[in-house]
Amino acid sequence: MRYGSKFSITPKSNELKIKDIRFLTKDKGFIIVQLKDKQFFFTFDNQNGLKLIEKIKQDNVDEKD
Repeated sequence: MRYGSKFSITPKSNELKIKDIRFLTKDKGFIIVQLKDKQFFFTFDNQNGLKLIEKIKQDNVDEKD
C-alpha cells in the first residue's frame, strides 16, 4: 500500500539525485539525496517539514547502481 502522491523532481544538474523516498504514513517519510560525493538522509512530515538527519560521505556508502 502506498501513501501520499507520486514525488517527482527533475534537477537541472546531474549532480543532484534523489536516491530513495520511503513513506511511513501518508504525510511522513524519509528521503536520501545524493549531491556530488555526499549523501544526505532527511525526514519529512506535515508539522516539521524537511529535517536533515545525517550527512554521509560517498566512500562510506555501498553503491548499488
